[in-house]
Amino acid sequence: MKKIFCSILLSVLLLQHSVYAEVTPLPASFYAMKDEAAKKLAKDPASNCYANIVLAYDLEFLEFMKFLEENFQNKSSTSSLSNIAISRFSEFKAKLKSLYQSLSPGGTGGGESNLSEDALAGYLACDKIKDTYTNLGKEKMIEYIKNNQAQKRTTIMVEKYKSINSELNTLNVKIARMYSYFMTFKEKLPWFTSECIRI
Repeated sequence: MKKIFCSILLSVLLLQHSVYAEVTPLPASFYAMKDEAAKKLAKDPASNCYANIVLAYDLEFLEFMKFLEENFQNKSSTSSLSNIAISRFSEFKAKLKSLYQSLSPGGTGGGESNLSEDALAGYLACDKIKDTYTNLGKEKMIEYIKNNQAQKRTTIMVEKYKSINSELNTLNVKIARMYSYFMTFKEKLPWFTSECIRI
């Protein structure tokens, strides 16, 4: 279990570091490795499922995180991006379930149930790993939704403050002109009263 959390943590740290970098597509070798991991998982006996399923789930999780990163860099509304992310999360969850169901419990590929106690324990432990990855994917998706919503609110507030600042700048220029007109009038007022107004 410790090995799972270490690999997940490493994946998350690498992806969070790349959130601020430019989005680059996953290489073709990634998809080949993902297909190979799924085939190995289905072919190997259940006693080997732990190592095989962690690799397959890691690859699925990385692909899901890459999707979230690209999705939430879009300028669309948070609600539409959230709906897309929730839909993609359902696909992620279904893929994890499909990978788990592809395990051959009997080890012969035919689905026979001649499991030893150790193999059965390993098989059931793999189900718990599926739940761990599902929950982690859900948490990361919610985190992206919250961060995106906060960033968009901040952007809106910054734009409003810039607009207010621009209007205040215009008002400041108008007040400065009025002040200069007033000072000009003030300087000419004594001459006007002494020369133009006679009692």
